[in-house]
Amino acid sequence: MSWTVSAPLIAPGGAANAVDMCLTTDGNGTWIAFYTWLGSGNGWEIISHRSTDNGATWTDFNNLSQRGNWGVYRYTQCTT
Repeated sequence: MSWTVSAPLIAPGGAANAVDMCLTTDGNGTWIAFYTWLGSGNGWEIISHRSTDNGATWTDFNNLSQRGNWGVYRYTQCTT
Protein backbone atom coordinates (compact mmCIF):
# COMPACT_ATOMS: atom_id res chain seq x y z
CA MET A 1 0.00 0.00 0.00
CA SER A 2 1.19 3.51 -0.74
CA TRP A 3 -0.23 6.94 -0.05
CA THR A 4 -0.36 9.99 -2.28
CA VAL A 5 -0.97 13.64 -1.54
CA SER A 6 -4.54 14.15 -0.41
CA ALA A 7 -7.08 16.18 -2.34
CA PRO A 8 -9.50 18.20 -0.20
CA LEU A 9 -13.26 17.95 -0.51
CA ILE A 10 -14.69 21.45 -0.55
CA ALA A 11 -18.08 21.72 1.07
CA PRO A 12 -20.41 24.49 0.01
CA GLY A 13 -19.95 27.33 2.47
CA GLY A 14 -16.77 25.78 3.90
CA ALA A 15 -15.93 22.64 5.81
CA ALA A 16 -17.03 24.07 9.16
CA ASN A 17 -20.64 23.22 8.30
CA ALA A 18 -19.94 19.66 7.04
CA VAL A 19 -20.55 16.75 9.44
CA ASP A 20 -21.13 12.99 9.45
CA MET A 21 -18.72 12.12 6.60
CA CYS A 22 -19.13 8.70 5.04
CA LEU A 23 -16.84 7.16 2.39
CA THR A 24 -17.53 4.13 0.22
CA THR A 25 -15.62 2.49 -2.63
CA ASP A 26 -16.12 -0.14 -5.28
CA GLY A 27 -12.55 -1.42 -4.80
CA ASN A 28 -11.62 -0.43 -8.36
CA GLY A 29 -10.67 3.21 -7.82
CA THR A 30 -14.09 4.81 -7.53
CA TRP A 31 -14.85 6.51 -4.21
CA ILE A 32 -17.96 8.40 -3.15
CA ALA A 33 -18.05 10.73 -0.16
CA PHE A 34 -21.35 11.70 1.47
CA TYR A 35 -21.90 14.14 4.31
CA THR A 36 -24.52 16.42 5.70
CA TRP A 37 -24.09 20.16 5.49
CA LEU A 38 -25.94 22.90 7.28
CA GLY A 39 -27.26 24.87 4.33
CA SER A 40 -27.83 28.58 4.28
CA GLY A 41 -31.36 28.84 5.62
CA ASN A 42 -32.50 25.49 4.21
CA GLY A 43 -31.59 23.18 7.08
CA TRP A 44 -29.42 20.09 6.68
CA GLU A 45 -28.64 18.94 3.15
CA ILE A 46 -27.00 15.79 1.77
CA ILE A 47 -23.85 16.51 -0.24
CA SER A 48 -21.74 14.07 -2.29
CA HIS A 49 -18.44 14.08 -4.18
CA ARG A 50 -17.06 11.36 -6.49
CA SER A 51 -13.54 10.27 -7.37
CA THR A 52 -12.71 7.82 -10.16
CA ASP A 53 -8.93 7.90 -9.61
CA ASN A 54 -8.57 6.53 -6.06
CA GLY A 55 -9.13 9.92 -4.44
CA ALA A 56 -6.47 11.88 -6.33
CA THR A 57 -9.18 14.26 -7.59
CA TRP A 58 -12.81 14.81 -6.63
CA THR A 59 -15.83 16.25 -8.40
CA ASP A 60 -17.33 19.50 -7.23
CA PHE A 61 -20.08 18.98 -4.67
CA ASN A 62 -23.45 17.57 -5.70
CA ASN A 63 -26.40 18.62 -3.53
CA LEU A 64 -28.63 15.55 -3.47
CA SER A 65 -31.21 17.33 -1.33
CA GLN A 66 -32.22 19.54 -4.25
CA ARG A 67 -33.76 16.54 -5.99
CA GLY A 68 -36.84 16.74 -3.80
CA ASN A 69 -38.19 18.17 -0.58
CA TRP A 70 -37.09 15.35 1.72
CA GLY A 71 -36.98 17.13 5.08
CA VAL A 72 -33.41 15.92 5.56
CA TYR A 73 -32.22 15.08 9.03
CA ARG A 74 -28.60 15.42 10.03
CA TYR A 75 -27.30 11.85 10.03
CA THR A 76 -25.72 10.44 6.87
CA GLN A 77 -25.07 6.71 6.59
CA CYS A 78 -23.70 4.56 3.79
CA THR A 79 -23.03 0.89 3.33
CA THR A 80 -20.48 -0.97 1.28
